[in-house]
Amino acid sequence: MEKYLFKFEYLPNELIMEIFKYFDAYNLYNAFYNLNYRFNTLLKTAKYLSLNISSKERIQQVNLQVIAPYIYTLIINRSSNVYLTYFIEIRRLSLVNPTAELIGEFDNSVVPYLEYLSMSCESLTYYMPGFIKKIFSNNFPNLRSCHLIGVEPIYTSEGWTQSPSIRILKVGFIDLFIYQAILLACPNLCFLALETSFSTNTFPHNQSYMNLKRLDIRFPFRMWTRNAHVIGIFFACLPNLEQLTVHRLDELSINIQFFLNDDWLASKIASYLSLLRQFTFYLHVFRKNRHFESIPDKILHQLQENFKNAHNNRYQSRLIIDSFDP
Repeated sequence: MEKYLFKFEYLPNELIMEIFKYFDAYNLYNAFYNLNYRFNTLLKTAKYLSLNISSKERIQQVNLQVIAPYIYTLIINRSSNVYLTYFIEIRRLSLVNPTAELIGEFDNSVVPYLEYLSMSCESLTYYMPGFIKKIFSNNFPNLRSCHLIGVEPIYTSEGWTQSPSIRILKVGFIDLFIYQAILLACPNLCFLALETSFSTNTFPHNQSYMNLKRLDIRFPFRMWTRNAHVIGIFFACLPNLEQLTVHRLDELSINIQFFLNDDWLASKIASYLSLLRQFTFYLHVFRKNRHFESIPDKILHQLQENFKNAHNNRYQSRLIIDSFDP
């Protein structure tokens, strides 16, 4: 049988561009840059190139001034000598434990087209209020999605103005005051995910936030009963909410009777969320000493039946019971 050899360069430009999407920009430039005029042109016109920088050694191998102007998605993980000024077209940015120098450089003049930001930071507490203030003061007018998971709790909203471009926001621990400040600062917010701890603070909720359609809220371990009064406050200012997800972390074996008598937020939903279409309740059960496995099947079945009856098909509702190790 006659063998046919097919060379990569015989492929049409459109197909090569599709293939480029599956490779990191570092590998693409190492493989194709300066091979010939055609590949140089394809690299410079390729869309959605991504670059993952995770070590100082790798940064030194890459000519950032050549690659950076064509990067769409940038991921920086624990690297120190990265200058955002190189990345003039960046749209998506993910920062994992960035340096203080990088946080100080972070500004709209450096990343004017930024649409998506994800940040996880274990330290740099001193720098975070100023960084957060930029996000909630329209310093990035094209920013639509912001994930601030794994950063220090947001404890102040001093100096915030408004960021009308933000549509999706995920944050860690916040209290009621920061919750209200976020809603005020992001009037066009559609989806909010947060974690809240016990707060004795309340705020007047006579203002409604009409654009928020999805809320994902997590209560820490053993904090549900202490937060019962807070839940209604969270719901009261969201008349157009359509999708609600609640996470509760607790010990089922100790509080079985309480769960059997619970209405699973049905009364609060009826009072505040008349437009709700979908409700998902995650009960994450503490697993120490195999408590979760010791719950009889009939009890788990009864919980599901009680949940179903409480919400009575007024909207799509689902109870998910799983286990966790704190």
